This record gives sequence, structure tokens and C-alpha cells, in this order.
Amino acid sequence: MNLLSYKIPVWMCVAGVVFYIIFNMNTSRTTVPCLSPKRSSENVFIPMKRPLLKQHKGCLPYDPHMKAKDLFQEYFQILKNPQWIARRPIYSISFNQLHSLLYGSNTKNIYKSWPNYHKKHFNRSYPYTSMTRLVFKSIAQELSIPLHLVVEIGSFIGKSSSNIGRVIQNNPAWADKTVLLCIDTWLGSVEHWIQERPLIGIEFGRPTIYEQFLANMIEAELTNTVLPLSTPSLIGAQILLRYKLFPQIIFLDSAHLQGETLVELELYWELLQPGGILVGDDWKWIAVQCDLLRFADGVGVKPNVIKNIWYIKKEIDRDYD
Repeated sequence: MNLLSYKIPVWMCVAGVVFYIIFNMNTSRTTVPCLSPKRSSENVFIPMKRPLLKQHKGCLPYDPHMKAKDLFQEYFQILKNPQWIARRPIYSISFNQLHSLLYGSNTKNIYKSWPNYHKKHFNRSYPYTSMTRLVFKSIAQELSIPLHLVVEIGSFIGKSSSNIGRVIQNNPAWADKTVLLCIDTWLGSVEHWIQERPLIGIEFGRPTIYEQFLANMIEAELTNTVLPLSTPSLIGAQILLRYKLFPQIIFLDSAHLQGETLVELELYWELLQPGGILVGDDWKWIAVQCDLLRFADGVGVKPNVIKNIWYIKKEIDRDYD
């Protein structure tokens, strides 16, 4: 028999199509296809068992099953790596030790060796920050563990950085034992590029915010307390994770898009030392508030709010997985 000339009955074709559609509708409701670790083209189906989170009023719709752990799997897999687990965690580090760790042991002090090509001087004109000295001091006093490392995500020209740094310097228990690490690209936000371009000091097509930040830290005499790490927040989180640097306070003031803030919350919550506090600005910004409430629901914590500052505590004796 010539197989090419063999005709399949129409009813069999229709039945096959209907079966295929029904099968895929049933599986797509309960499973998610992903590639196997060997990068095979064969699909592996993983059941979704997460509880549904409530949708908060005024927030954009979102998939309640999707979390940052689904998008950044390699980041969270490090937490299960035996070699990483065996390494000693770092909760306390001096200014000079962190300087060497970030920039290299043979690198000169970044403030003393800075040539200031753009001729930057102290500038206090930027008015926006809710992180006052009083607010930071109030939150830090709620810590149940010693304060050695503070990480700020989103520093701009250093207004909040200066406030935090001066509180650290003025407290005898923290002055010589606590470092503030500021993580920022210093390239500006969408609003800066489109609406507030003079604030970012563009020269030769590139912002000079980083140079202004250094000038402000020098003027504020915080060159033994504050260190900058010029990188995106996601890369900054990876660097801290690889080094096993666990801050006691993390201040988020970078992402302001719904979903973007959620990613930073999940990544930096993992880095927070148990007993520490995760803090953020712009509670009144609806996108930030939506992501915070979604995250807080997921880990079972209640946000505290001081005017426009929010914070959540990571209890020592609790498993948040």
C-alpha cells in the first residue's frame, strides 16, 4: 500500500484536534513549562502550589503566582550551593576592609585619589528625601542586633546618604564600627532624563551625578563612613550575595515602577540579616505601595509607616520560606 495515498478519515482528524485542545487547556491551568537544567528541548512540567495573594485596591493586575524567584532562579539557587553555605557570613566589616573588597587591595582611597575633572563642589540643592536623620535614628533604634553595615539602594547626589552617615558618626556605638554602602548607577532616572535634565549635570552625553555625590560626601566629611558601589541594584545584590555580606539595615529608594520594586524587595530581603530592618522611601507612591503590600502579604509581615518612609522587620527566629 502506498502510505502517501492513504486517506485518514475526517472524524479521526477532528477527534485528534479536540483531544489536543482539551489536554492543553487542562495542563496549562495547573502547570508551567520550563527547560530542563541540561537545556534540552523537552518540556518539563512543574506544578504550581503557591497560595493566591489578595489584589490590593488601586494596584495594576498581576499574576499572583509569579515571583522574583521565578525570574532570577540562579540568584536564589546560590543560597543552596554547598560551597556558598560553607563560607563564613560577614555581618561586620570595616571601612578599609570593604574598600579593599570592592575596589581591590592595592586601590588608593577613592576620595583622596579623586581628580575631580568636572570641578564639582558641594551642592545641597536637591530637596527630595524622606529619610531625615531623625527618622533613620528612630528606625535604627528598633534593631534587636548590633549595627555594622547599612546598604542604601538609590543615593543620587547623597542627601539621604549624608543624613544616614551623620547619624552613624554621631552615635558612639556606631561611629567607628558601621559603614554605609551606597549602591547606584548614578545615571539618573527616566524623570531626570526627560523632565529634570539639569539635575543630572550632563557633560559630553553622560550624567555627572557620581562626581557630585563624591563632592558632597567629601564636604560632609563622611569619607571614612560612606562608600559608593556604582552598579545597578540587581548586580549590587548579586555582589553582596557572592561575598555573603549581610546588612542589618537596607534602605530602598531606587525602583518606582510596579513590579520593579517587587524584584528589589525579594532580592534584598534575602540579604537582610535576621533581626534587621528593610526600609524604603515613597510610601505614598502607589506603585511602591502596591509592591510592598504584595511582598508583605507573601512573607507575612506588616509594614510600618513614618510619613513617607516604610519599613518591615525580619525576625530572628522565624522562617520566611
